[in-house]
Amino acid sequence: MQNEPFPLYRRTLPNGLQVWVQPRSDSESVTALLVLRAGSRYEVLSNSGVSHFVEHMVFAGTERWTEQEIKDVIRRRGGRWNGWTGPETTTYFAQVAAGDFDIALDWLAEVVFHPTFPADKVDTERQIIFQERMGRYGWLINLLDDLGFGYELDRDIRRALFPDSSIGQRVAGEDASLDKLDRA
Repeated sequence: MQNEPFPLYRRTLPNGLQVWVQPRSDSESVTALLVLRAGSRYEVLSNSGVSHFVEHMVFAGTERWTEQEIKDVIRRRGGRWNGWTGPETTTYFAQVAAGDFDIALDWLAEVVFHPTFPADKVDTERQIIFQERMGRYGWLINLLDDLGFGYELDRDIRRALFPDSSIGQRVAGEDASLDKLDRA
């Protein structure tokens, strides 16, 4: 029996927000994603990495919740959450039991639209981003660099294809711009 694709519905709300729904009657969980037009493509060299930095900072505290409470709201219901930043979008998600969908939506709204950017977390998150850049492929990056291939191959290809565009910038940001980022 061939698997049929799940239907996908789109509706645009009066405020311009596009809502996409993919019903899955065989699933007892639901995933809510909020995809924003924020990424390296929309940055200039002087603020390179700000989208990724903001993605980290929204989880550091909100008007209603501390950093730990942000984690606990979803986890104590057996769910999971995260965020990621790419060249053109930043995505936040929460996956919970279907009966907790309203909690997932409330959680997304709180972390994305009401972050407090705690001053004591700025340096911590900046250091995490520096560490992420070497991340799980650090050994490979070092090997390629030692062999003279350069470790920024993906970025170099994007820069060659789009020479006058910010799409060639590193999503995680350049050192000089990351060093300048603060709460403001």
